[in-house]
Amino acid sequence: MVREEGVDRVELTWESMAQELLGNDYRPLMEVLLRAAQQAAYGKGFIRHSDGKPFMEQPWRRSACLFGSGFLLGQADKKIEESLRLDVNPSVQELLGAIVHLSMAIIHMEER
Repeated sequence: MVREEGVDRVELTWESMAQELLGNDYRPLMEVLLRAAQQAAYGKGFIRHSDGKPFMEQPWRRSACLFGSGFLLGQADKKIEESLRLDVNPSVQELLGAIVHLSMAIIHMEER
């Protein structure tokens, strides 16, 4: 366990994390987070924004460096707002995109 700014955080490998989270009450959460990662890697995000570049070299990084985390949080907010006026399946896709943008904001903040 790692203590970071007053918060305990467990350091897990991918394998132990999957085994731990998929094997207990957190399975639904883990499945949603994996769907968000899958959308970024293979879905709309990849198709529209990757230009064949690795995730950490995609345009979102440049935008975050220029405009800060607020840019990424604004993108997440926009997707959440859009999800409210859509049917279930498109709404879920927008919310998965919001999760990805929130994740990008965390990556950006922790890099600083």
